[in-house]
Amino acid sequence: MSFDKGGKTYEKFLYSKTSLVVLIIMIFFSGKAVLNLYEKEQSTSETLEVVTNEFNKIQDRKEFLESKLKSLATPKGIEMEIRDMFNVAKEGERVMVVVEKTSNDEDINVNEKKGIWQKIKNIFTRD
Repeated sequence: MSFDKGGKTYEKFLYSKTSLVVLIIMIFFSGKAVLNLYEKEQSTSETLEVVTNEFNKIQDRKEFLESKLKSLATPKGIEMEIRDMFNVAKEGERVMVVVEKTSNDEDINVNEKKGIWQKIKNIFTRD
């Protein structure tokens, strides 16, 4: 295979150190651009996930409010809402209030169960 003078010059340039350096620089910047695109894609995916979750929460809230609105369109729904908001009952109904036991209630019950000698002893001792 014979090369003319122009072909040999092209071949010399192609295999020279200069062309190798230019090629390495081009690969470096291309790789950097690909890496930046990958990072942007990851960020966009995370943002999409957050926005999708928020959208789903808003959709659920919308459905809840629409069902609440439909129930308020009926007299029974209005009555139930009033009962929930104001803790009221109709005439003739009874209301039961459940109170959770607190630590103070337990102390009172323990003091009531103590015998007379224990109460006298408590007068002379400090807690």
